Parts: sequence; structure tokens; C-alpha cells
Amino acid sequence: IEDKFANLRLTYGYVMTHPGKKLLFMGQDIAEFQEFDETRQTKWELLKEPAHKGIHDLVRDLNHLYQELPALYEKDTEADGFQWINCISPEKCMLSYMRKALKPEQTLVVVANFANIEQEFCIGVPMAGKYKEILNTDDKAYGGKGLVNARAIPVNDEEYDGQPCSFTMKAAPLSLSIFKFVAYTAKEKQQIENRKAETKAIRLAKEAEAEAEELTLRAKELKKQAEEIMQQAQKALQRAKEEEKLASIEWKKAEEAAKKAK
Repeated sequence: IEDKFANLRLTYGYVMTHPGKKLLFMGQDIAEFQEFDETRQTKWELLKEPAHKGIHDLVRDLNHLYQELPALYEKDTEADGFQWINCISPEKCMLSYMRKALKPEQTLVVVANFANIEQEFCIGVPMAGKYKEILNTDDKAYGGKGLVNARAIPVNDEEYDGQPCSFTMKAAPLSLSIFKFVAYTAKEKQQIENRKAETKAIRLAKEAEAEAEELTLRAKELKKQAEEIMQQAQKALQRAKEEEKLASIEWKKAEEAAKKAK
């Protein structure tokens, strides 16, 4: 039964964040199983049960978000108001997409995990900054288990899903998460630049160290080669001296033979 409620929360989140006008029939906002139950005077008694109240609260909050966030309605009938991020991961049973408003910074990122297992996803996004989860259908307030992304997630510079940036998030089983873009503050930008500069300096230092080690090894090889050449030259010089000595002896013999011949 818990999975049914989780699946319903996921479905309501998907419906409310997907393009198109919304419609719920009476009673659907409290996950009513049947029109009349003899054990209750009215169907509203269901709201006393946590799971049903969670569905009701989720629908309420989704309605509030729909009113507050331009990305969910401003370009609802325009093609560029919606963009898939990942719609081709059947092995993960997940979908991710963006809802866009007139202002790019009001873009929303939606991630749906249709698998009944906890997963971690890397999500490609178009803008550098942080992405803060503003709704998660697995929140305990909605009857879920509370596997949420509590802190705003900074992006990294790695390309993913055809986007220039990406961030990694965790997804509860049968859940949907909505993220809003949060721009870096001037202080955060400076800290990021400092970290990048530090990382670059460390990388350059390591590259220089590796290059120095390589040059040292090359110098040792060259020294060894030079020593071998020197040894060969000394041997050649020694042979030359010996040959010169032999040649001198032979020359003297030849002179003595010439004198005798006269």
C-alpha cells in the first residue's frame, strides 16, 4: 500500500510539472479508495490518516507552486517552455526535463524516478550555479520516507545530457523532485574562482614536477650514453695507440731491411 501512495504522489507531481492544463476530480486530492465507507461519516475523515493527509498536502503545495512559479504556466503552450534533459534511460526508469519561463533564471529542473529503488542521477543543466530542491514527493510531510536533497547542490563544469554543466542528486524510490536555479553570490563566485585557481596551480605544479622527473631521467640516460661513448672513445684511442706503436715497429723493421739491402 505504501508503494501505491508513493506512485500516486509521483504521478501527481508529474502531472503538475508537465505542460498542459490540470484537472483532478473531487476526492482525488485525498487518495480516496471508494465514494462511501460505512466506517466513516464522510470521505473527509480520510484526512485524519497520515497517508491520505500527505496526498492532500502534496496537491495543495503543488497548486501553490503552480501559482507562484512562472515556469509552470508562463510558456505552457509554447514549444520552448519545455525541454527534455533525459528521456532515454529505460534501464533507470527515470525522466528529467526543464520547465522554462520568460526569464532564464526562473527555469525549473524536474527529475522523476519511476523505479522502486533509490537511485543517484547526474543531471545536465544549462546554467552554472546551485539547484535547490523545492519539492520532493518523498518528503515525510507527504507521507514519504524523507529521502530528500536538503541542501542546494552546486554544479560542476562537466558536460552531461548535452548541457554544459551538471549536478548529482539522490532520488527516492517512486519519487519526483523539483529544483529551482539559485545564482551564485559574489562571494561564492570568488570562492569558486579561488578554488579553480588553487586547483590549476596544483595541477601545474604536478605537471612541472612530472616534467622535471622526466627531464632528470632523460639527463641520467644521456649521461649514461655519454659515459658509454667516452668509454668507447677511450678504447678506440687505446687501440689507435697500440696500432701506432705496431706501425712504428714495422717501420723500423722496414728501415733496417732497406739498409741491409744497400
